Amino acid sequence: MRLDWNLLFGDDTDDDDVDDWEDDDKWLMALVTPSRATMTLLSTYEVGGPYFTTPETLFLARQPFPGMTHGTSVPPSVINDLCVRMGNLEYRHRALVKKIWMVSDAQVADGISIRYIWPRVTTIEGQNQQLPTRLAKMESRESTLMLYMLWMEERLAVLEKKLPGPPP
Repeated sequence: MRLDWNLLFGDDTDDDDVDDWEDDDKWLMALVTPSRATMTLLSTYEVGGPYFTTPETLFLARQPFPGMTHGTSVPPSVINDLCVRMGNLEYRHRALVKKIWMVSDAQVADGISIRYIWPRVTTIEGQNQQLPTRLAKMESRESTLMLYMLWMEERLAVLEKKLPGPPP
């Protein structure tokens, strides 16, 4: 396919418009028309796990075998082995997707729990921040009380000295 630089950079002159699709008819048909199989294939194969892959699905998926040319015959044992492996991969993929969904659900549940717990945590943190202030106030009051008690003891001692005799 030819890249039209003028069209990409904003210069849309119509003087060199050519229909390139005529050249690509064979390429378009190649994707739609499957080539003929060189051997008879069975309809289904036994594989591991609940999902299965048939040689037909491998053939229709057009997954090429590395190093093989068009028209090369493939022994049924190789195809069976590939089908079993493909089925196992499908099964593992489904199991992995289920695990991913479970982890995702757990993360959502954790997020919801954190959302409900967070206000409580912030309230307790606020109370913990108020404790030192309250303690300082109580210590201040205690020292004030101690000063008053000392003053009262001194006053009592002065008054006892001024009295002429023992109290009745």
